[in-house]
Amino acid sequence: MIESERLLLATYLDRYGITPQNGVDLGCGPLNQPDPKNADRQWWRGRLLEVDKWDGAEPEVLADIRDLSMFRNGQFKFVVASHILEDLPDPTEGLKECWRILQKDGILFTLTPHADHYPHVGHRTRTRPIPVIITQRTCCS
Repeated sequence: MIESERLLLATYLDRYGITPQNGVDLGCGPLNQPDPKNADRQWWRGRLLEVDKWDGAEPEVLADIRDLSMFRNGQFKFVVASHILEDLPDPTEGLKECWRILQKDGILFTLTPHADHYPHVGHRTRTRPIPVIITQRTCCS
C-alpha cells in the first residue's frame, strides 16, 4: 500500500470509527513481507478484523474472499479489499461477497494496483486497473 492509499484508508477508519467489530480487511496478507503492499501493515493491526485464505498471513479468520459464509449478511460497516480483487479469475465473485457482508449505508473500500506504483504486479488479467473504489451501500440488494 503506497503512502497516498494508506492516508486515504486511515482517514476513513478514523472518520467512521471503524473497529474489528464493524470493519474487515479481506486478503490482509502477511505481516512480514518485503512486498510494498504489506510492508506497512503494522500500522492498522488491530483496527480491522483480518481475513486471508493463506494461513501464513496469520489472519484472525482463514477464508477465501469468494466464500465468506462465516459472516452474516450486512455484518460489517466497513469492508476493505486491498490489492486482492486483481488476483481472482473472476473479480465479481469477490465483489458479490463484499457487497453481501456490507451493511446498508456501509462503505466498501477497494484498491487495485496501478502500473505506475506497482510495476512488479504485471496486471495478468486486466490492462486498465481501477486504483481506488470507495462506494457506500444505500440499498438492500
